[in-house]
Amino acid sequence: MIKQKMLLKPREVVLILGVSKRTLFRWTQKGILHFVRLPTGDKRYYRREIEEILQHRDEFRKLDNSPDQDPPK
Repeated sequence: MIKQKMLLKPREVVLILGVSKRTLFRWTQKGILHFVRLPTGDKRYYRREIEEILQHRDEFRKLDNSPDQDPPK
């Protein structure tokens, strides 16, 4: 069995979700996504939350109604 990482780097999250760093920041500020800070100060996002967004992508896009929102993929 291959073990998946439970925590993802911000650059991994933006690639997986196809959003900008700005959108990732907004979603974090709105409480849509949560991160943990490592002892090094780096942020990591929870894989399970990213997978949840992928399953319900359209609903999460509606939550982020900012004018500079990323275009739908």
